[in-house]
Amino acid sequence: KIQVRLEDGRLSSFDFVWLATGGNFDLELVPVLASLKRQAPIPCVGSLPQLQGDLRWAAGLPVYVMGAFAQLQLGADALNLAGARAGGVVVAR
Repeated sequence: KIQVRLEDGRLSSFDFVWLATGGNFDLELVPVLASLKRQAPIPCVGSLPQLQGDLRWAAGLPVYVMGAFAQLQLGADALNLAGARAGGVVVAR
């Protein structure tokens, strides 16, 4: 268990914490994305998915992708706070 103290002072426990802090950008290395790719295949460039303009995995599928795997849509900023903000605006629309 991983314990995290929240801003309001509460202590919460978690089994896993997934940190997106670099590494290989390969869908097959992220189990949830590898499974999604098998269940709802979409075109990829290298190992980056070609998402919909609104960052959905596929039309009609309510799964949105941000961060490193949204680089084709968000550009180089996809990996930093500016990209997170830009992606949030796209998804919110």
